[in-house]
Amino acid sequence: MKLIKTLLLFALMFTLLNSPTRCAAAPLFFEGFESRQLGALDQDLAGGPNFGTNGDLTGNPWWGPFPPNIQVVGAENGITPHSGTNMARGVGFTGPADFDQDYFNLGYRLNNTNGGFGFTGNYFLDWWFYDAVGQGTNGSATNYCDYIALGNYGAVPINTDAPANDSAGNSVSQRMSIGATSNESAGYDSTKYQMRFIGIPGYNGGGWANLPNVRSVGWHHARMEVLPPLGDGTSDAAFYCDDMVNPAFRGNTINNTVNVIELNGRFGTISAYFDDITFDVLPPPTLSISQVGTNVVVTWANSFILQSNTDLTGNTPFSDVLDGNNNYVTSPYTNSLAAGSQMYFRLRN
Repeated sequence: MKLIKTLLLFALMFTLLNSPTRCAAAPLFFEGFESRQLGALDQDLAGGPNFGTNGDLTGNPWWGPFPPNIQVVGAENGITPHSGTNMARGVGFTGPADFDQDYFNLGYRLNNTNGGFGFTGNYFLDWWFYDAVGQGTNGSATNYCDYIALGNYGAVPINTDAPANDSAGNSVSQRMSIGATSNESAGYDSTKYQMRFIGIPGYNGGGWANLPNVRSVGWHHARMEVLPPLGDGTSDAAFYCDDMVNPAFRGNTINNTVNVIELNGRFGTISAYFDDITFDVLPPPTLSISQVGTNVVVTWANSFILQSNTDLTGNTPFSDVLDGNNNYVTSPYTNSLAAGSQMYFRLRN
């Protein structure tokens, strides 16, 4: 009976220490295009509807090379925004490929107090994209080649939004994306959506791979999650498309640092629409505590580190739980406690 009470106390203290307040808070960044003026999204288009000053943290954050690029529009062509009254696409819904790109500097905009550097693990990007082509209902599926990406570009500054030439450059060391691609080398499947994840061979040797998701006309939900760094500095990642429970892809990335969100529109002859883009840190996973015989078993996401404490007075600080070889314990962790004893657990990145 005493052990059961202890388990209940464990569960109560975990609830107090790890209540999901972070989930209820506003994300680090959300873009629904509702606060943008219709027309070119580019901050760096002189005289444009969303023109702004490079580095102005209160102004429009989006910039791109050779503007105009991505366009803010309302309902058109029989397509309505995923939410609100605005959404975004490339220059023109149809026409010759225009290769429109706009960037959001994650490091400068969201990590300014830490030097403006990019995010290393423990983040996600979530968005909606509209495919007006599907498998070719409105033309060849290969005409639809747009996607959103997370990238790490060496030319992107840490102390302002955009470099002087408004180009992210070609020095990319990581690029993660979901959507449709113009890379149609051997192995490309125009009936499926694609992803890119530098660190895997893919069908082209550069990370492009087919997802199992079949293309269809309409709004689609995409999400990329990069977990906290592992002991070797890499991170596990999961890519989702429409099914937000079961990943369409899982992998491990050598370079898990990203410094931009990248919108890519009208890379083919028919543009995607984008809406409701969210970037945030991952919420802490659920820590599960159970009883097995006389033992307490603690289970959690392995990419997080378990800490323990015997009281909450501040006299005994939380410390990492280590195994007999002085390594972090992995889930599940089993601890045999004397009747009446208590211990508090929490997770850290």
